[in-house]
Amino acid sequence: VSEVLEALDHSSTLVFLDLAWPGSLPQPGSLPQPGSLPQPGSLPQPGSLPQPGSLPQPGSLPQPGSLPQPGSLPQPGSLPQPGSLTQPRSLPQPGSLAGSNRLHIQLSCNTTLGRQFVLLCTGQHSGSSYLNTKLLKVGYMGEPGECVIGGDYQYNNGEGGAALLSHQDDHQYQKSVSAGDVGSWRLLESHRSAQFYITTRDLPGRYQWSGIFSKVVKGMDVVRAAVNHSDITEVTVVDCGVVLTL
Repeated sequence: VSEVLEALDHSSTLVFLDLAWPGSLPQPGSLPQPGSLPQPGSLPQPGSLPQPGSLPQPGSLPQPGSLPQPGSLPQPGSLPQPGSLTQPRSLPQPGSLAGSNRLHIQLSCNTTLGRQFVLLCTGQHSGSSYLNTKLLKVGYMGEPGECVIGGDYQYNNGEGGAALLSHQDDHQYQKSVSAGDVGSWRLLESHRSAQFYITTRDLPGRYQWSGIFSKVVKGMDVVRAAVNHSDITEVTVVDCGVVLTL
């Protein structure tokens, strides 16, 4: 972990969270199923259709006695069995829709909360991770400063989310409330410091929130759709990690 923190000390890191809730992803059965699309070689090939003059001529049709005789047709068991044909491999399978509801968050890793967020996206600190955590509640619903809260990797009910990094944070955090800000109201000594909020509405005026350490740069439509879901606690982080730049 120390090597990871050292690498992140003065860098800006892009992380992702994939969210899912009932009805947010295509349901099994709505995608093409294997075998439902034409198979390679089953479509007419150029030149394979009858050409003018190639239709049967009088006298060219099979004559009596030239038709297949009993016993000359394929017998049961000699035909391809179900599952013996090559199935298409390029069709999306149920459960392979990672990234359908993805948001990208740009972190400034010169803050302890920023570095802690990266560790919880990667699971590189004792396996603790935001993976499979749910969003907990919506604050100021429908009002300026509306935000969604999540990040309880311990109990998944809002009562946990202890700090991974125990040293005192002496970094200066931003103060702002605009849509897409990611921050924490909790001090590092708090038993809930890993919980975070993402704002979905600007809060105009002089009042500002502190503890902001990152910004959603892509996927705010996903966050707003989650906020509008009937039960915010059904929204789950189904994948998370660091976006690598090649």
